Amino acid sequence: MRLIQISDCHLRADPDARSRLGFPLRQLEAVMAHASSLRPDILLVTGDVSQDESPASYRLAGELFDALGCPWFWLAGNHDHPDFMQELRPFHQELDLGDWRLLCLDSRISGQAGGELGREQLAALSLSLRAGRAVSPSMACPPRQTSSRRSAMISPSMRRRGQASGSWISTESASRPGWSVSSCIHF
Repeated sequence: MRLIQISDCHLRADPDARSRLGFPLRQLEAVMAHASSLRPDILLVTGDVSQDESPASYRLAGELFDALGCPWFWLAGNHDHPDFMQELRPFHQELDLGDWRLLCLDSRISGQAGGELGREQLAALSLSLRAGRAVSPSMACPPRQTSSRRSAMISPSMRRRGQASGSWISTESASRPGWSVSSCIHF
């Protein structure tokens, strides 16, 4: 299974719009061309698809993701408008990848770059971990940095941001043999 994960496209309604780092649509087109050459089985887009939260920006992204020719799924990031995203493509809480389950968790906190998983999501995550198959949680906004080496949620920038759910993730991942990797791209 070849999964490609893309994040932080920051598209705008205007396809020719410039950001401080270039032209987001052109940059995403280049990324998608490279992704296509890798022949992925699935594409996961983990947030911040749009910078201006416009329906047009999500349509531009959707056209590029559709052209990849494989199933794709997305999560909302802190710059996204979830309702506009779901009008184009619904969110999925869990993806069945054969021997793996990819959990798509909403960790957004409105107006903040860091994230948090609420009690309901943590309870659902705990139940999923008991189900026996390998699990890979994925979210757009990382919770608090953890000390677990089994969790891939470790980066220098994460030491400065996040919420208490990161410590729960560290504890759970250390005690669960099926836990594989946590992907959070928004740093």
